[in-house]
Amino acid sequence: MYIPPAFRQPDAEAQRALIAAHPLAQLVSCGESGLQADPLPLLLDSYPDGAWRLRGHLARANPHGQSLARNGACLAIFQGEAGYISPGWYATKAEHGKVVPTWNYQALHCHGQAQVIMDPTWLMALLQALTGVHEAQRQAPWQVEDAPPGFIDTLIGAIVGIEIRVTRIEAKWKLSLNRGRADRDGTIAGLTADGNAPLARESARG
Repeated sequence: MYIPPAFRQPDAEAQRALIAAHPLAQLVSCGESGLQADPLPLLLDSYPDGAWRLRGHLARANPHGQSLARNGACLAIFQGEAGYISPGWYATKAEHGKVVPTWNYQALHCHGQAQVIMDPTWLMALLQALTGVHEAQRQAPWQVEDAPPGFIDTLIGAIVGIEIRVTRIEAKWKLSLNRGRADRDGTIAGLTADGNAPLARESARG
C-alpha cells in the first residue's frame, strides 16, 4: 500500500483500536485460479513473542480454506472510518482555488501466514471468544452454550479455523494531515455537517 509520510500511523495501540472497532476484514490470498477474497470478522491478540495473531473461521466448503492450507500467504485488510472530502470545505479554496476533491480513510493491512485448523476444541474456543467480544455490550449477552450442544457440534463440523501470524503491518490514516490547520478545521466542520461524525472525530484526533 502506498503511504506518504504524512499518512503513516505507527501507533500500535491506534492500529489495535481500529481492528477492535472494525473487525470485519477482507482476507485476500492467491489460489489456483488467482486472487480470492472473503469477508470475515477476525480477533486480534498476540503470540508469546509479541507477534500479532488474527483468528477467525471460514465455511469448510469454501475453497479459500483449502488453498490457504496449501499456501498460507495472505493479507487481511481492515477498513476504518472513511468519507468524501469536498474542496469547498478548504479555506484555501477562497485564497487560490487550487483544490480538488479527495477521499479520507483509515486502512490497515496485515500481511501474514495463515494456518488452517480443524480441531473441534480450538474451534469451540474461537466461537466462544468471538461471541464474548461481540455480545459483551448487550444487556443479555448470547453465549454459545445457549444453543443445543448437538446443533453447535454440527456447525463446528461445517467450519475451519484460520489463524494468521502477522509478519508485516501497513497503516494508513489519510485524514488531511498533509494540509494546513485552516483546511483541516474546514474538513472537520464539513464532515460534521455531512453527518460523518466518526471520521470528523478521527480527523480532529489526527
